[in-house]
Amino acid sequence: MRPESLAALLASLLGLAFWAVVIYVVWRFARLRFSGRGTGPRALLSLQDDELRSLVTPRLASNSLTVASAVRDKISERFLAACRAASAEVIAYASPALSPPPWAHFEFVLPSQDQRLCLRASCRITVESLDFHRFEHLLTVELTEAKRRRLYTGVTGLDAGHLEAIIAYLTEPDSVSAPKLPVVRQFPLQFWRPKNKIERLHPDWTELGFGALAFVLFFFGAIAVPVVGQFVAIGIMFLLWFRRRARKDYVLTPGKPLQDPRLLRRCDSWQANIYGLGARAEEFRAELLRRLTTRAGTEPQFTVAPERIWYAGVDGKVEREQIVVGYRRALAFVHVEAHGDDLFVGWDSHVNTGTWVERTLASGIDRESGKYVVAKQVVLGTLTPNEYDVTDTSFVTEWLHTVATTLVRLKMEEHRIDQEIDFVIQRGSRDHVLHGETQGAGQPARRGSIADRLQRVG
Repeated sequence: MRPESLAALLASLLGLAFWAVVIYVVWRFARLRFSGRGTGPRALLSLQDDELRSLVTPRLASNSLTVASAVRDKISERFLAACRAASAEVIAYASPALSPPPWAHFEFVLPSQDQRLCLRASCRITVESLDFHRFEHLLTVELTEAKRRRLYTGVTGLDAGHLEAIIAYLTEPDSVSAPKLPVVRQFPLQFWRPKNKIERLHPDWTELGFGALAFVLFFFGAIAVPVVGQFVAIGIMFLLWFRRRARKDYVLTPGKPLQDPRLLRRCDSWQANIYGLGARAEEFRAELLRRLTTRAGTEPQFTVAPERIWYAGVDGKVEREQIVVGYRRALAFVHVEAHGDDLFVGWDSHVNTGTWVERTLASGIDRESGKYVVAKQVVLGTLTPNEYDVTDTSFVTEWLHTVATTLVRLKMEEHRIDQEIDFVIQRGSRDHVLHGETQGAGQPARRGSIADRLQRVG
């Protein structure tokens, strides 16, 4: 091979190595710099690849979602107190439990002398979780008044003055300037705003330093020490590569809530209407809850608890109370309602496909432990049910039906009610449970029977 050809080949190889060094250094720096950006996921993630890894995520009583819900509740209380102080009538709504991201919605009632004429205004506050950041919870505030709509993203907090300004902007009949809320930096040149960076991690300065040294040797070595500088730079890159391969990556996770989110597939149901027991509704509910709780106390995987829910009715907000029975991935909801002199008793069982999965947030050196970690964020995901989940749901169905119908028979005999009750369970399709579409809050299933297409509240 001619010396000219050899020199050209060597120059080509060095050029390729040069660009490899540049790309590697930029990638390593940008991995921590930009991977933590964003306000959190909105879509469901699948467990197909990370199913087993997500199962070892610890359940913690205090995690980003429960803290975000507590932040939402605290802001709601202060907002309602500010409305009362301003004599503003408002109807408050809140997102269901374990339904990220948590939000609070306020509809203002602004009457006028003419009942058919009114102003309409609303405020929605959403709490976004950003684990391991300087501000771990940011607010998205949406104000709507007639045709005016203002959206604030990345709000760091709302004090009493901010709440009063929001209420005045939405309720004052005269034009009021839009409130100014504290927000984080949205663009690089907004130096007057705080930057919401990942504070728990910092870059691997050793790797970045030697990578920059390799870049300098490769770039300026062509002038000072031709060939030698380039080969030294390539040697440094190989040492960094071997160091990276030998290092263990730890996982930093905020933990997941004690309970799974609800993405339900309807299984079975039963209901009955008993004449003359409407006045005994509270007594019946308390006795049924006591019987269910007695069984739940003997098995740790059983959970039985009353739950307050709301939904949009014909003329506004409607609140009810239901009893929630949980066993592994099975969930059942018991309804006891008085309708005049009649007592309605019913329940419906579901297989829960909701779960928590981890999503990579950033990587770097943990400031507390000094180890190289991959920071994870816990988000909403789905888990395909299997035949054992259906079996557990069938068990809950049979057990709950036995407890409920036994109490119904007892009360009918006690009050000498002569009425025929159909105690047959309305069975759902097991094939639909295993292969049907998930039914979540605001996401009714599009296949199956009419009952399957109903929206599950709570």
